[in-house]
Amino acid sequence: MGSAVPNETATGWKETVPQAIEPLHVLRDFLCRWPEDNPKLVHKWVFPTTRRDCMRVSFRNIQRVESQVSSQYHDAIRTVLVDLPMNVVRVVSYLCLCYLHPHHKNISQQGRHLLMIKVYEGRAEAHCWFIPLKEVVAGYAQTSEVLKQGVSLNDVQLVETYDVSTVFALHMETFVVVNDGGRAHANTWGECNWCGGMALHALAQSEEAFEKSQMFAMVPDDEMPRLAAEKHEKREKRARRKANQKAKKTEAALAQAEEERRAREEEEATALAARKANLIPVHESLVEALAKGRL
Repeated sequence: MGSAVPNETATGWKETVPQAIEPLHVLRDFLCRWPEDNPKLVHKWVFPTTRRDCMRVSFRNIQRVESQVSSQYHDAIRTVLVDLPMNVVRVVSYLCLCYLHPHHKNISQQGRHLLMIKVYEGRAEAHCWFIPLKEVVAGYAQTSEVLKQGVSLNDVQLVETYDVSTVFALHMETFVVVNDGGRAHANTWGECNWCGGMALHALAQSEEAFEKSQMFAMVPDDEMPRLAAEKHEKREKRARRKANQKAKKTEAALAQAEEERRAREEEEATALAARKANLIPVHESLVEALAKGRL
C-alpha cells in the first residue's frame, strides 16, 4: 500500500520497504471490489489544487465507511500503515476506498502532484488537496514556505519519481489542540505535532503493474536523488521534444496557410481575367451616341 516515512522537518526522513506483500494483495483486491459494492459511498470526482477548494473529510464519514469494511481489510491497512498515527491511517484508508482508487485513472491524467493531507483532530476532520510538481519545487525553494507547509526535499524527490499510474505521493500532517493549564487553546485548528510522507501503492490493477509499483517501493534512500535527477532530465527532454514538435507544427501550419492564401489570390486573379475576357464590347454607335449626349 505504501512506504510510510516521517519528513525531515520532523524526526528525519527514512523510507521503509513493506516486508509483507500479502496485506498489499488483500488491500488491492478489496479496493477493486469496493466501488461496485458501495457506489453511494464513493466521493464525487473533484481535483482540488488549492487549500481553499480542498476536500473536507469528517471523522463521522470515516466512521460510516469503516463500519462497512471487513476485519480482514482493517488488519491489512493497519499492518501496511503501521508507522502512521491512527487518525492518519483512518483518513488514508477512507481516501483509498472512496476517492483515490475509484478515480485513480482521472487523477493520474492530471500529472505529477503531491497529495497534501492535514488532519485536525480538534475539529474531527481532514483537509486534502493536490499540489502540482512545479509548486512543490517552488515551495521547497522558499524557506518560509517550507517551514509553513512542511514540504521537504524528500517530498520533491518523491513527486519527481513516483509511478503516476499506480502510486500516489502523500504528505501528511496532524494538528492537536494544546491544553494550557487544563484549558483548551482558543485555536481549534491546533498545532502541528506530526508530519510525514509516503508513497501510496496497491492501486495497480494487474500483476505487472503491481510488481512495477513494488520495484519503486524498494528503491534505497540514497538512490532517490539520482533517480529524481534522471526523471527530471527525461521530463525536460520530453518537454523540449514536445516544444520542438509544436514549433514545427506551427511553422507548417503557417506555411500551409500562406500557400492557401496565394492559391486563393491566383484563383481570384484568374477568375477576374476570365470575366474581363467574356465581357461583350460596346458598339461604336452607342459610344458615339453617349459621347454626343443623344441618350
